[in-house]
Amino acid sequence: MLTAVKGGIALMRRNFAALAAAIALVASIVLAAPPTIALASACQGNGTGCTKAGTYTENALIKRGYGGFKVVWVKSVVASYRSGSIPGKWTAYVHYINETSSTLTLVCSGGGAGIQENLSGGSGDTSGYVPASYSQCSRNPGLVVHVPPGGTDTDWAVFGNVPWPGTSVSLTWGTVGTSPYIYPFGPEDTDWAGPSFCRSHYSQPPLSYTNWGVTPCGQPFGPNSNTQGPINYKGVELDSVGFQCVELAARYLWFETTLTPPHPLHAKDFVAALHAKYRQYAVTGNTDTFSSSLTPGQIISMGDGRSDSADGHVGVVTAVSVRHGKGTITIMDENANATGKDTITVSGGKFTKTSVGAFAVYAWTTNLPY
Repeated sequence: MLTAVKGGIALMRRNFAALAAAIALVASIVLAAPPTIALASACQGNGTGCTKAGTYTENALIKRGYGGFKVVWVKSVVASYRSGSIPGKWTAYVHYINETSSTLTLVCSGGGAGIQENLSGGSGDTSGYVPASYSQCSRNPGLVVHVPPGGTDTDWAVFGNVPWPGTSVSLTWGTVGTSPYIYPFGPEDTDWAGPSFCRSHYSQPPLSYTNWGVTPCGQPFGPNSNTQGPINYKGVELDSVGFQCVELAARYLWFETTLTPPHPLHAKDFVAALHAKYRQYAVTGNTDTFSSSLTPGQIISMGDGRSDSADGHVGVVTAVSVRHGKGTITIMDENANATGKDTITVSGGKFTKTSVGAFAVYAWTTNLPY
């Protein structure tokens, strides 16, 4: 979890033993009573009655006046899962909103310890709590973020238990506090970044390669491919030209983090611009050498390594199949393959070619959630 800092000293610190003890005692803590809801439906092994994959908007206050921050649970994303199976994980996103007139600092403290979902499920899930599987801070324990006056930073944690429909949930965010119980997985905003997004912008077709609730759009062929016009979401421009490769990366970033994406001049600079705008998201590159830090769910930019004017390309990594320096990386992208799926070949520990074109250097994020 992110911890507010005052005068260079964390406002709240606990050692891991104390945190473990605190977690063990959570079951005995009386939380605010859950809202009156219908009993949870049964989530069956074939997927019937289960919580649907997608993104859900929340507005549940965790703490106000936390070192000058208002801390709010703002979004939940249930990862896509195979038809005929049950959902496997979901991600909670929390905003730290600086309500002061000064720049404030957040640091990682305690990893993901103390972050948990609290369940009250009627006839569905057994009431209790489930600790987070991992979090932004367990993946990046040395993180330090400076938040300007009125600014917002996003923290996140991934849970390996997806509550059943009708289950009431509260979120405990380490030492910051606990939200009221809400029903977080309602129908509103589910999969907004999917096929319906394509159809709502210039009536463009969705491409077939959907991943994690995000669908590539447009018609990536012909001399004027994907020059439909500006693509927007909630008043923010994702791309000024159309369904270009940057639009998909920008939409994926917003879907996964709730953060307004950067606007680099070229696709090859997307991840560098992302890191410059949001320092909490680390980047590896520019390099032609493959690394195991490249994992599914990360954004990868590609460039020629020489020309400042070259556009390059950008996509989202969906699969990595590389052993002993040889194999294939699969990406989801736009304005390239008509399916929205392309590949990068690795040989001798180096990126050697792509199905999109020839590139000399690659740069990628290393800790985006998915």
